[in-house]
Amino acid sequence: MSSIAEITEDELVLHISNSDGTDIEMEFQSESLSSTMLVSLYENHKTDLKTALFMTRYSNTPSRVLVQISKDWHDESVLVALASHQRTQPEILQNLALSHFLTVRKSVACNKSLTPQTVAILVLDNNCIVRSMVAENITQFPTSQLQLASDTNACVATSLIAHKKCADQARKLIFEHENMFVKMSLAAVVNTSDDRLLELADSNDENAQNALFLRSGLPDEVLESLCFSEHKDIAINALKKKHLDDDELLGWAKNGDSAYRALIAARTNLPDLIQEVLAEDTSTNVLTALVANRSLCERAANMVVECCADEEVIIALASNPGTSQDVITKLCHIDDQTAHQVLSLRSDLSDEHLDILINEKRELDLVYTLAMRNIEFVGLSREVTRILVMSELPTIRAFASKSEALDLRDIPRLVFDPYQPVIENLIDNKNTNESTLEHLSKNDNEIIAQRAVEELQRRKGLECENEHEEPGFIAKVLQAIKV
Repeated sequence: MSSIAEITEDELVLHISNSDGTDIEMEFQSESLSSTMLVSLYENHKTDLKTALFMTRYSNTPSRVLVQISKDWHDESVLVALASHQRTQPEILQNLALSHFLTVRKSVACNKSLTPQTVAILVLDNNCIVRSMVAENITQFPTSQLQLASDTNACVATSLIAHKKCADQARKLIFEHENMFVKMSLAAVVNTSDDRLLELADSNDENAQNALFLRSGLPDEVLESLCFSEHKDIAINALKKKHLDDDELLGWAKNGDSAYRALIAARTNLPDLIQEVLAEDTSTNVLTALVANRSLCERAANMVVECCADEEVIIALASNPGTSQDVITKLCHIDDQTAHQVLSLRSDLSDEHLDILINEKRELDLVYTLAMRNIEFVGLSREVTRILVMSELPTIRAFASKSEALDLRDIPRLVFDPYQPVIENLIDNKNTNESTLEHLSKNDNEIIAQRAVEELQRRKGLECENEHEEPGFIAKVLQAIKV
């Protein structure tokens, strides 16, 4: 093929005829084909569809050729291309705006060279899609914008809302639109002024207020208005987003609605004073939100423990990772088995806590949970140890075999236990006597036998060290040397 600058009419005809009819015009650079050749080409091939499509899609087709095509052709694909061409004359666009082909009218609506006359036709189109497309396209024509702003179809008005050059008067009409979807769109679009946003927030229209939350950010005065919405969900959502100073927090903490107080109680880094006010609340939801707060202060927690007997609240406090050790101690003392079960799942229980739960409160059901979590507690009382040693559950017997209260009455039962961890713990227990260790050193299980031997050796080594550390030992050695 010849270069574009040297291409002849016959070569262009051949190229067009061999194409599939789509995007062939993109192969030619702007203004690379002479107007004379294009006029001649169409005159010689005016009945060829591919030629007509090429002419209506090529950006530099002369206007007179386009005029002739509008007279010669009624094919939908040709008219669609003609309607979108920037060189199509206004009179032709007006005629195409009345086409019975929807695709043609839509193409006209997207043309950037529309005149007021063509727009006036399109805004009255019986298809809302056409009206929406022209609403998105027009950059001027205030009268037409007013017509579109009053359109009964929500899609048309919302298309106009998004337009950066929407006239103020048109925007005012849209604001007064009765359709909830239009108001929602107005609330969500980026270029709505702060004053309009505040009017929507003050309107108490639930749909419009909800739509405001679709924006990436809202002015403080808008959030302030939404906080006092009659619709609780909207007010709660606004409270979550709004920064509140201490005075505002205190005001909401004393609000009559428990849903708002609970929301405040759950806020992170809540000042201690506000927490103490909320700790005196009588609502379960509020107190539960407060004691579940990771930034819960110790005074507020103590106030709740001392005054509240609601199990749901106590369980939430027992579950909070931020609950202090002193508060946990108080929770161990209360008579609530469910709360104690929750406490047994914590990783920060001290020996003091375990002593209260197991030895004092006799919450022996917790032992299994603690044993399964490999929590060690050797401070079992003698009575509790005796009970646990007799358990049918091997895990609990293994837990008990570590007890410092283990004595000779328990050892005969444990030494023949079929559960190996029980015997291993027994070997490590300082209360296990040497005769028992010697017996275990002959066990058929090599691991148990080896551990028993090692424990015996360790104890003998300690005895030797202790003898060397006795008072007067060095003097005795020196005396022996002199003799």
